[in-house]
Amino acid sequence: ERSDRNSGRICVVLLKLSSVGFCAEAAGDVGEELRSLLSGYSAAIVVPNGTRTLVPEGAAGADLLAHLVHGTRLKLPDDWRFWDEHGRRRSNPFDGELVVWRGYGERGPCNRSIVAAAAAE
Repeated sequence: ERSDRNSGRICVVLLKLSSVGFCAEAAGDVGEELRSLLSGYSAAIVVPNGTRTLVPEGAAGADLLAHLVHGTRLKLPDDWRFWDEHGRRRSNPFDGELVVWRGYGERGPCNRSIVAAAAAE
């Protein structure tokens, strides 16, 4: 709920990008809404290999999220392999976890949250 979000009672959110790719709205609209809803939070996209990309505030962050949501909706190329050369499962390169956190080291209920600390690392 917005009141929980605005009060700072939510410290960490995890959201699989493909889950928002199922909605009917244009990817640009989804990106703008996500970044707007997450204003005041730090955000990053984390993919299975552990790579983390910070999501900037404002239009740049909305554009990044829109690009990734759009990518999750595309059909993978016919030569896409779901397994790498070592037998490990590969995911859609556009699909990752949106990790959002607030408050570690700041005033408020999340300032000593272990989960927020882990997300910030």
